[in-house]
Amino acid sequence: MLQMRHEGAHNFTRNMHVAPDSNRSLPDDDGDVDFAKSFDANGNL
Repeated sequence: MLQMRHEGAHNFTRNMHVAPDSNRSLPDDDGDVDFAKSFDANGNL
């Protein structure tokens, strides 16, 4: 999933950045995404 969109009273769209070597994804809000710093050794946020 690369994009999550909600349509309703408060619309929003969130673009996601997916790691090339896993199924981990993070919001692409600030441009630079660092998967190593965002997840612990067990894959938890």
